[in-house]
Amino acid sequence: MKRLMGMVILGVAVLLTVLWLNRPNDAQLIRREWEKVIQLCRKETTVSLLSAATRPLELQGFFTSNALIETGAPYPMSLRRAELPPVFGRLWQMADHIQVQSRGEDIVVAESRRGAVMEVTVEVQAGVRGDAVSGLDAYRLEWSRAEGPWRIQRIQRMDTIR
Repeated sequence: MKRLMGMVILGVAVLLTVLWLNRPNDAQLIRREWEKVIQLCRKETTVSLLSAATRPLELQGFFTSNALIETGAPYPMSLRRAELPPVFGRLWQMADHIQVQSRGEDIVVAESRRGAVMEVTVEVQAGVRGDAVSGLDAYRLEWSRAEGPWRIQRIQRMDTIR
């Protein structure tokens, strides 16, 4: 009986250790949130009216209340979180389809685990009124977390690759 109890305790300890070691770290959590943002930016050729109406607000939810988005050259513009839904909605309306791919994220999490910086290359291919548009740009994203999930604090376009 003692031997059985010892094996059960050992089994539970091993299971808890495996679960603890396999829990997602901050970089993995940020990548998951980033993938959700990328998914929201994509547009298939057929999109429901409800999806088109709600997607900009869903996207806004991934940003902190005082987030700043800097588009950089050739059209320098800065957007605040509140300005995101109408601008994104208009761009989304103009495009027939949008494909977005994230290429090579490099994430550094601060020791405090309240902030992180991600450097990423994003490739966009879109159809706008019958014309094909594409771009490959490097971005720097600042992430923050007070409580709850990681949220984007700032986006800066660092370089246009093509």
